[in-house]
Amino acid sequence: MIGGPQGIDAALQQFGVGALVSPTGSPAWTTDLINGDHFVPEGSTSPAAIAGYPAINVPMGNSFGLPVGITFTGTAFSEPTLIKLASGFEHVIQARIVPQFLPTLTTSTLTHHGKAAASRKADATTKMRPHRI
Repeated sequence: MIGGPQGIDAALQQFGVGALVSPTGSPAWTTDLINGDHFVPEGSTSPAAIAGYPAINVPMGNSFGLPVGITFTGTAFSEPTLIKLASGFEHVIQARIVPQFLPTLTTSTLTHHGKAAASRKADATTKMRPHRI
């Protein structure tokens, strides 16, 4: 199993570290009214969740204006260590982006699997409206 004693604990011990650090997942996605959301279900928190181990996610920056997170994962009952690490990271990096609703996004700023959205049936001047919930 990739979580627990043979996974997370083994990696922490092998490398002599207090936490594993990894991207939380893919960047946040925009709502695409033509092709739907671009959710990528792979995330770095699954091994910890399966093992019942703690993990904490904080903002680490952005990719093309969309927020990206970082995950600190530890062994069982390592919450105090993870909170100190994540808090220190947030204090130094200050990557939190103030949430906002953008009424439109130009397709020239969006990407789809590494290709510009403009390559999908739309030209660079077309505007897409995000889905309102």
